[in-house]
Amino acid sequence: MARDHSSLQSKSRQEDGNISNLTERLRSILAGENVTLLAQRAGVSRASIYNILDGKAVSLTILSKILDTTGYSWTWLITGNGMPAAHWEQATTLVPRMKYVELEHGSGTLQPTGRHKLFETELLQELGLSPDNAGVISVSDDAMAPTMNPMDDVLIHLRECDLSQDELFAIAVDDQLTIRRAERAKGEASWILTAQRRDIPAIAVSDNLPVQVYGRVRWIGHKL
Repeated sequence: MARDHSSLQSKSRQEDGNISNLTERLRSILAGENVTLLAQRAGVSRASIYNILDGKAVSLTILSKILDTTGYSWTWLITGNGMPAAHWEQATTLVPRMKYVELEHGSGTLQPTGRHKLFETELLQELGLSPDNAGVISVSDDAMAPTMNPMDDVLIHLRECDLSQDELFAIAVDDQLTIRRAERAKGEASWILTAQRRDIPAIAVSDNLPVQVYGRVRWIGHKL
């Protein structure tokens, strides 16, 4: 029977990638550890730990002892999914990533993408946020450059949609999600939404020109 060599090569590359990723996760577990002290705590030889650092094969028994000693998860080690260690579950929180979806009649909404971003739980608490009222969006334009650039992550409070002075808000402009700063129009009670780039005109908010606000910006993560 003829063999599909392209499929075999693809499978081989995938397996090589899985092994490489597993090795990197093992190295991340051992990073910063004193080899001698860890070997003593785990009841394994120093040579076993050096073998891991060198990417060599080790027994499941040795891996089990190291994971039990360091508190890391088998699921994370093998698959890369989930929390690396149990204590991360208390120290970190997953916040859903959101995307702008255009609806009928020119309106739109934010919907979860199914992906998440990890934040320190303490940071979210300081910002008054939780997975129930927060979402992460990606900046789609350079209207607020250099403060925010395309593809930067932005954490927004989904329930803070009332405009306030000098705060940044996620809004929809021309069927595209963007960020603008809220400012009071001079001598008036109405609001204008400004970009950091001065060549982009401000948006005057009025009864005749309502703007859909999706949340207040609470944190910005730059891509380097």
